[in-house]
Amino acid sequence: MDTRLLWLALGGFAGALESFLLGSLLPGISADMGVTIGQVGLVVVVYALVHGFGTPVLTALFGGTDRRKLLGLAELTFAAAALCIALSPEFGWLFAARVALAVGAGLYTVTALATAVAMSPPERRGRAIGIVVSGQSLAVLAGVPLGALMATTFGWRSMYFVIAALGLMAATALLVRLPAGLSGDKKTLLERLGVVRVTGMPLALLTTFFCMVAAYMPLIYVAPLSLSAVAAGQATLPLILLANGIGGFAGSNLGGRIADRVGVRRALLLATGALVLITASIALVPYLPEGLRLAAFLMAMGLAGFVGWGFWPAQSSRIAGLAPGAAPLALALNGTALNAGVALSAAIGSFTIDNIGAWGIPFAGLPFAIAALFLALLFREKSGRQETAATP
Repeated sequence: MDTRLLWLALGGFAGALESFLLGSLLPGISADMGVTIGQVGLVVVVYALVHGFGTPVLTALFGGTDRRKLLGLAELTFAAAALCIALSPEFGWLFAARVALAVGAGLYTVTALATAVAMSPPERRGRAIGIVVSGQSLAVLAGVPLGALMATTFGWRSMYFVIAALGLMAATALLVRLPAGLSGDKKTLLERLGVVRVTGMPLALLTTFFCMVAAYMPLIYVAPLSLSAVAAGQATLPLILLANGIGGFAGSNLGGRIADRVGVRRALLLATGALVLITASIALVPYLPEGLRLAAFLMAMGLAGFVGWGFWPAQSSRIAGLAPGAAPLALALNGTALNAGVALSAAIGSFTIDNIGAWGIPFAGLPFAIAALFLALLFREKSGRQETAATP
């Protein structure tokens, strides 16, 4: 194994840790900054928008830059922004710093995957990508629960000092260890967006979008939702996040195997159908007998992690199959659809919490889960003949 890939994975670990941990930090940030939880949730909206729509633009602008320098600069930007968040004296400062953090994280993620491919022989590229992505799933499994526990003990700012240190460590290692001269592609933004015109692609991207709106809402607002659903305090959050992380780690490892065994179409239908049931079950948890609520909520959050991460390999396979000659560009747009879904999820959740209450979160997400299932069914009907013809 090329040990240099581990440093790429470390950068991914730091980014995923910050992104998935924020949901448990919302109450602490809200109390510290003197703003509502819904207002704090807006930093998720802007992060997702900058990450999703700014990354393709930045990738086009810096496509020909040496990847070692670009990765180092992106991760240094991420680390500096995390440090600014840790030291932020007011909410406006934090808001601006997370915009900068989104720029660094988005540019890093895309460039890291491309670099892993460039450094690996064709027969090992899949493994190389898997090693880099494993940093993200490891963050969800272990980093987020431990981070929530640390934040409960030492305060939310302590975790941003840790994240800044991880980012600085990764940036230093990448600048020292990666080879020079790995220049990226020089496709323009218009060339990248041309993938959208591929038959079936708009419907597939919409499926990703609606699925992510539903899947992320309980995770972004996990702290107020758990308090509303099972009266769980801040001390119980690490356990809830651990359940979600175990599910996510299992889903990221088994999702691709399930798609290979039952087929991509069935895997997508299973994932979106399960998402509908899980979202509805979270909505019903407060109505269960008190002694069953925590166990039911833990199970639902674990299954939500499994479905959310398990959906991704099947959908990525479908997206890449629609545009085999431009798979990296198609997958980048799929990432944009994901982040757009996260942005809308955070915005709707923010409005719901401030105007209805945290109990309304799963009810707000349920229509989007149903829409994702409907689009998965529609996609199957309209693209079956085309996919069969393209399979050879």
